[in-house]
Parts: sequence; structure tokens; C-alpha cells
Amino acid sequence: MDEIEILRGAKVRVTTQTITVGAKSAQVADVKSAAYIDADHQMTLTPKILLILGPILGAAVYLISLSFLYAMISGLALMLAGLWFYRQTWLYQVTLTTTGAPATIYRTPKKGDALLLHAAIEKALELRDNPTT
Repeated sequence: MDEIEILRGAKVRVTTQTITVGAKSAQVADVKSAAYIDADHQMTLTPKILLILGPILGAAVYLISLSFLYAMISGLALMLAGLWFYRQTWLYQVTLTTTGAPATIYRTPKKGDALLLHAAIEKALELRDNPTT
């Protein structure tokens, strides 16, 4: 069977024979299954600090200006910055199961990229199992 390219990106290439992500490479013949994992939602120190300082800043602005609107806007802005930083650490993974334990080959904060890579790997596995004549 000829090698057919299923997906090609900046660091990703999936064909009917190989899966390459960055420096990691795997043969499709060796892959038992692929999994998309919505995981690793770790909260680092920066979002925690911003989420805690939001209401504190809001209270301080209220005491200084006696304006609830300014206090609310400043507190919410700081908390939204914390949520944005937290969202950037929200990682999606694609793992491959070969002869050994599952190995994570791709980790990204972009859900669409991870889903696209997973779908391409599933298509490569489907073409391996059901070759067209």
C-alpha cells in the first residue's frame, strides 16, 4: 500500500505508515490505539494570586474612590486576567498505546489541534485495518 498523507502541519505529520509530532515518531503498524485526553488542568501560582487579589483590589479601589463601579471593574479585570492565565495552562493531550504503556505524543492548550490530530491518527489506524484495494 502506498503511503498516503492524512495530516500535515508545522510540527505534525500523519501518514498511513508513520505518525510524527516534533521529534517523536511512531509507526502506524505498532500503534494499538490512540486516545484524546482532556486533562492536566493544573493551576499555577500566577492565576491563584490574580484570582485572590481581584476582590482585594476591588475593595481597595472602593475605599479610595467610594465608587462601586470602579471597584467592580478593577476587581473583575484582575480576576479575568487570572482566568485567562489559568485557561492557558489547560492542556489537551493525544496519547498512543503501542506494545508498552501509553505515551503522550502531543500536548497543547488548543482543543481543536488535539482533536484534529486524534482524528487523523484514528483515520490512519482505520486505513491500516481496512486497506482499500
